[in-house]
Amino acid sequence: EVRYGCIVANGKDNLLIAGRCISSDYYSQGSIRIQQSCMSLGQAAGTAAALSLIKKCTPRELDPVLVIKNLQKDREAVEPAFDFRKF
Repeated sequence: EVRYGCIVANGKDNLLIAGRCISSDYYSQGSIRIQQSCMSLGQAAGTAAALSLIKKCTPRELDPVLVIKNLQKDREAVEPAFDFRKF
């Protein structure tokens, strides 16, 4: 899991950072730099930006639980490309 605070820019309102340039230490960077993680971070940043506009607050003031719930709802609506449970 990647904490929401890693994509919120320090000291700048209304700036979210996604992909390989998020805030992390040397060891964490090795596991978040893969393509799927970068795509997921981009989706989280986009969701947070949209929710910030809807809630009329900055991304820093936004409740991360709201972002997580929206991401879960969005991902449930997508059918997997391959169902491993059948095998």
